[in-house]
Amino acid sequence: MKSIEKFTTWAQKRRDNLIMAFIAMNYLMMSLDCSLVHWSAGFDHLGMYLAAGWPLLAALPFIFFTFKPMKKTGRGVAIGFSLASVAVGIAGLAWHLLGQFLEAPVLNSLIYSAPILAPLGLTVLGIMTLAIIYPPPEGLTRRLIGFMAIWMLGLMLLSLQDHARNNFYEWGEWIPVIVGVFSMIVFGLYALFYKKMKNGNGLILTTTLALFITAAVGAVMHTIAFLEASEPLLQRFSQAAPPLAPTLFGDAAVFVLIALLYKNQEKDKPAV
Repeated sequence: MKSIEKFTTWAQKRRDNLIMAFIAMNYLMMSLDCSLVHWSAGFDHLGMYLAAGWPLLAALPFIFFTFKPMKKTGRGVAIGFSLASVAVGIAGLAWHLLGQFLEAPVLNSLIYSAPILAPLGLTVLGIMTLAIIYPPPEGLTRRLIGFMAIWMLGLMLLSLQDHARNNFYEWGEWIPVIVGVFSMIVFGLYALFYKKMKNGNGLILTTTLALFITAAVGAVMHTIAFLEASEPLLQRFSQAAPPLAPTLFGDAAVFVLIALLYKNQEKDKPAV
């Protein structure tokens, strides 16, 4: 217990560094994921290069802010990169919609087209960064967990689309959908009724544990399916089970734990 308390105290003091590191890591993971998927698709559209290159560029200032406090000029840089990420995400959504789905707007096209909502990960990350730069008086916890409810809605829909391609062949393919719905409800209620639920850390921590388990089990299952796929290795990143996708559930859990570190922010002077 003492080691947990020491770690919590250490994390509390470095919460601004941790959240900047989280943002930077997410940009880097988006760049890696987009690079692999679009490489397997042949990089046949300019937008594919933008999707792979922009997150890599956007990660750079937040890597710097992980180690150096964000000053006035730094805030301007962060705001600029965040707004650009919002725009790139919306552009990606438009490009994905202009693909197979709008050419033949039927359910099968929606299921088998490029993941419609995936580019909005950049948009949500940009908006969340803006919310972090300008925290509300009651602290960031409520706002960040509210954003995470929206994030879980997106993960649930992405899991639904991805596993619908496989006709939910295995019962376990419903797990991320169910966990996504449950997490979205828990985080949404926590944000809506924060004053009544802000002492209910047990439910939040139980939900984050479920997210970590879902990420671990999903990563193992996706990796097995990826390795056993019949497609050539490069094409598997766009046609087989994406091995990185389940880790997004663990990513969400880490974000929620960081958000909880801001519960007493109204008593402290924020470093960001």
